Amino acid sequence: LDGSICGPLGARGPRLMLSGDLSMALTHTLRAAHGAVLVGCETLLSDNPRLTVRLVAAAAELPPLPDGAAPLRVVADSR
Repeated sequence: LDGSICGPLGARGPRLMLSGDLSMALTHTLRAAHGAVLVGCETLLSDNPRLTVRLVAAAAELPPLPDGAAPLRVVADSR
């Protein structure tokens, strides 16, 4: 849910954006409202997502995490 994926060079190369501004704001609002984010092992290894709260919507009536804070990262792995 970070709106981008790694490009042809992998995690060290430029990222390809998949989401617009409104979608990204919603994503960060959802992160701020929850204590954890679930991410798959392969996504973690290939995309290296930050999974932090950076773009909290001002209108959200939620007690958000501080800007730049990170909810707990839960990694799903079949092994």
